[in-house]
Amino acid sequence: MRKLFPLSVILCALLLVACGGGAASVHGEVQRAETEGWTQTAQWPDSTLAQQVPRPGSGQVSATTQGRSASYDFCAVQLTGLTREEIEDYLTALEEAGFSPCGEDAGLELSESGVTVGDLFYREGIYCSVSATDLEEQNSLVIYIAGLAE
Repeated sequence: MRKLFPLSVILCALLLVACGGGAASVHGEVQRAETEGWTQTAQWPDSTLAQQVPRPGSGQVSATTQGRSASYDFCAVQLTGLTREEIEDYLTALEEAGFSPCGEDAGLELSESGVTVGDLFYREGIYCSVSATDLEEQNSLVIYIAGLAE
């Protein structure tokens, strides 16, 4: 399960770069993400970016990270203990908060391994990528939030 989380974040980062149309390099040099590393925590992050998206009504925060990549600030949150319906409710909450799907809705369709591709949302300079796992009793939700650096 812990191995799936970093893979989900990498996928989310790739989706953000693809949807944003921005280059991953400046002056021909590849920009590396500067992160604070994953922190095991039970707290929703206290950051400007995390305040831009709705907080899920259920689930337990198990890890967070934040940092900067190219000209974007980002943070990510992993929650565990959600049902499939609670994950779908969170996607609805994002749309109700004014976030629009970016591209065709992936609908959190499950792969054979139980890992989803996820959905990408956008609102006023903020991207929010959501991916989830549905592995019997080990459901988790990863919320990756990125916005232009201030």
